[in-house]
Amino acid sequence: MSKTPPSIEHTGFAWSALIGPLKRLEDTSFTWPAIRDGAMALNHAQFEALFAGLDWRKVKALENLLKSELKRKGETYAQLVERLADIGISEKEVNVANKLSRGTFSAAFMLACLNAIGSSQLHLD
Repeated sequence: MSKTPPSIEHTGFAWSALIGPLKRLEDTSFTWPAIRDGAMALNHAQFEALFAGLDWRKVKALENLLKSELKRKGETYAQLVERLADIGISEKEVNVANKLSRGTFSAAFMLACLNAIGSSQLHLD
């Protein structure tokens, strides 16, 4: 096993942006992802959750939440794109489909989508 500590690599990342979240994390309890081959693997949504002080392990359930809400409302991706355009957010249907299938979207995008389709309540069942 290597004695070199793991490092975070991210091209073009503004490290100063971590100061606030790191100070907030000092005061909370959370679970770090496992280190495998000297690195931690998190997707974008898990990374955002970790530094927001949320349980990053539950992100998968949140990723499926938007798809479930679309299905419950009977909305297609094309309809979602139209509704997003109505509130000033320009997205292509293929991009929305990719984001939802991969689960790689921000909380802001999820909230915008929920707002666009008129979801004022989330159904977690």
